[in-house]
Amino acid sequence: MPESVVGSWCGGQNDAPGGHWTYVFSGDGSVAAKNREGGFSGYVVTQGDVMIFYVEGSEPFESTWSVSYEEALGTNLLFLDDYSYVPGGCDS
Repeated sequence: MPESVVGSWCGGQNDAPGGHWTYVFSGDGSVAAKNREGGFSGYVVTQGDVMIFYVEGSEPFESTWSVSYEEALGTNLLFLDDYSYVPGGCDS
């Protein structure tokens, strides 16, 4: 797992029925994600700009990803499938 991704991130689609997602990525590749409607956990493998998510009971799925510094916010943003995520967890 790239060091730039390790940690908690809050964001996603603003009008999603379940609200924003919190993703927690660990250095060993494990991931946990949740929103108001539920969540999942598993592990992630990165290949270039693609993350492949392996979740028990589901087929693997892919997301494009990048991390870039946002000058106006003074922090890095994680982008998953073109949705932005800020450092930290969220409740909505």
